[in-house]
Amino acid sequence: MSSTKDDTSMKRAVLEADVAKSAKRIMNHMNSDHEDSNIAYVLAFATGIEGEEAVNTSLSDILDGKLTITSAQLTDVDADGFLLEVKAQESPESEQVVLSNVRVPYHEPIESAKDIHLTAVAMHRKAYDKLGVWYKVKKGYYKQVAKFVAFKSYKAIQKSSPGISVVAAGATALVAVGAAAGYLRKTKMPVPKASGFWN
Repeated sequence: MSSTKDDTSMKRAVLEADVAKSAKRIMNHMNSDHEDSNIAYVLAFATGIEGEEAVNTSLSDILDGKLTITSAQLTDVDADGFLLEVKAQESPESEQVVLSNVRVPYHEPIESAKDIHLTAVAMHRKAYDKLGVWYKVKKGYYKQVAKFVAFKSYKAIQKSSPGISVVAAGATALVAVGAAAGYLRKTKMPVPKASGFWN
């Protein structure tokens, strides 16, 4: 019995060391390129504030929509998930509330630091799905999807035809926008006019 416990402890220690090696790189990338994901993670999956029970009321105010997140930065990445420093305020004129060590657990256990990339991407999608269509529209989620589809399509065409022209690249972008519009129709959401998030 203790052998199994020792094996589990050993695996956990190896995992923690593996994640610790990649933590700084992951934090730099997420904080500089994906703060929108960090904010969505907090709104959709935050479980509490580690080490500060009394401040959990402020987290409740954020999750209930009484405070708006203005910044969410990763301060640690460990074997269980993310820790973030979250800044929020009631209105642009009000004082900012700063919450440290907001815990966002991974949506499923990881086995190595390499798993964090796919986990973060899956959590991004799950968070936006949980937060709903109007949150997605407000935060430009569908515009991101259209750009991603356009980029992937462009890369696929470029790979098959290295001499791709600007015209073909533009056509690829139009197809991506059409795909995003089709997705909006499937979700029964009205497609915004040109002055909306398509610009």
